[in-house]
Amino acid sequence: MQVNPAFFNMMRQDVLDRDLFALWLSASPTLEPAGALTFGHADPDHYTGPVTWIPVTEKAYWTVALGGVAVGGRSVPLSARGAILDSGTTAILMSDADSTRLHQAIPGLTYVPSGGYYNVTGGCGAVAALPDVSFILGGKPYAVPARLWTQQIPAPGGGVTCISGIIPGGDSNSIILGDNFLRAW
Repeated sequence: MQVNPAFFNMMRQDVLDRDLFALWLSASPTLEPAGALTFGHADPDHYTGPVTWIPVTEKAYWTVALGGVAVGGRSVPLSARGAILDSGTTAILMSDADSTRLHQAIPGLTYVPSGGYYNVTGGCGAVAALPDVSFILGGKPYAVPARLWTQQIPAPGGGVTCISGIIPGGDSNSIILGDNFLRAW
């Protein structure tokens, strides 16, 4: 769009303590505050341990190398080799083929062709029994618990049901790791 992002302007104007920004999203989006964005530092109240730096392979989309994906610790072969860290996307988005492979590796899900999504068999009460889905970034697994990779939606006939928040429709080269991943990390 030929416009410098605000963060780049802050760096150019030398108004930051460090050329760094940090995003924190609450693991529960219903709690206040739901998140925070800081410029020039990372708030130590929102993380523990050392920060792991992962090289960006494509600056246009904050893409990092994807070393693999695992369900409950078991590797699932996917075609995507990059992961886009995207706070503007609520879900995890991947190609149709990768989404099918990943969901077939997760016990307790049923595909709903009319909606194009995977339903949690047994409803929302069964989410706690589902495995973590881990994304390997910088050689390290980043596990996303089922309570964060699933989401509640209105159920036909009333109430709510839970579905996978890992959705098809992306390209085959990369996975978009949206808010449900970022909330975990």
